[in-house]
Amino acid sequence: MSVRDLRRWFAHYRLEPFGNDWRRTAREAAMICRALNAKVSEEFEEMFLPTYDPSRPTQTPEEIARELAKLKHLTQPKKRKDAK
Repeated sequence: MSVRDLRRWFAHYRLEPFGNDWRRTAREAAMICRALNAKVSEEFEEMFLPTYDPSRPTQTPEEIARELAKLKHLTQPKKRKDAK
């Protein structure tokens, strides 16, 4: 691919982005529902994605922080027994 071709693809992408079709379709579905005054939750868009799993619990920021705090011992350097 030449530099010229690459620049053309970049220009085309700016006008009409490609990729992530599932996310775009989910967003459009959510926008249509909201335009029709449907009461939809914040995670409504996620429900249209193939990765959506309603049984997977979501964590609050506090719960995430508690779980990450459990991993701190992995990032700290180990103390050597012979060091004084």
